[in-house]
Amino acid sequence: MIVDEPPFDLVALLSDSDLQRLIEGLIERAQERGCVREIRWYPIRDASRDALCKRPDGVLRPFFAEERCFLVAWDHEGSGRETTPPAQVEAEVVRNLVRSGIPEDRILAVAQSPELEIVFAPVWERVKQLMARKRGVLTPGDDAVLGQMSAVGVTEHVQGIEEALRRFPKETVLALMRVLHLRHSAALYRDLGATLSLPRMKTPGSTAGR
Repeated sequence: MIVDEPPFDLVALLSDSDLQRLIEGLIERAQERGCVREIRWYPIRDASRDALCKRPDGVLRPFFAEERCFLVAWDHEGSGRETTPPAQVEAEVVRNLVRSGIPEDRILAVAQSPELEIVFAPVWERVKQLMARKRGVLTPGDDAVLGQMSAVGVTEHVQGIEEALRRFPKETVLALMRVLHLRHSAALYRDLGATLSLPRMKTPGSTAGR
């Protein structure tokens, strides 16, 4: 469960409210279903946003005194480290915290590349269904979503939904919201996290229905 006072089993340093709410939904749902043991955990949204990967120890230092696990997650796009491979940045974040005395096996660093919404690609049909259900309408087709890409700032030609999700995941989700006349909100991401299948979200290379 999410708590404000120690002890904490896990402290999560997260780059923005969308990511925070998605992670909250995923972790809380996993505990409710018995997929993981119940833990006391504390999410922190960093004011430096995706640039948090440069100095995660600065924000987390007050939590180093007690033995606990740490999750650090951010979007690779917009982090200021885009020219460095995401895996290398993740390794640097881990080394930063290890130098502060945190055991490596208690740290998980995740650079979402290019950005958070890439996790929706393997469960795209389910994402569309859940969002459509909020409006009480039929699930839209991908052509309708692609037709809104220019309206959300994508000026390049996109060859199909798989390319859209791979290259412009955030814009593709925003395009879906435009089709459904849904307002972007962090609460929506929490609902998705509380409903989508985490194992299927971790399955790369597919936009099939899940």
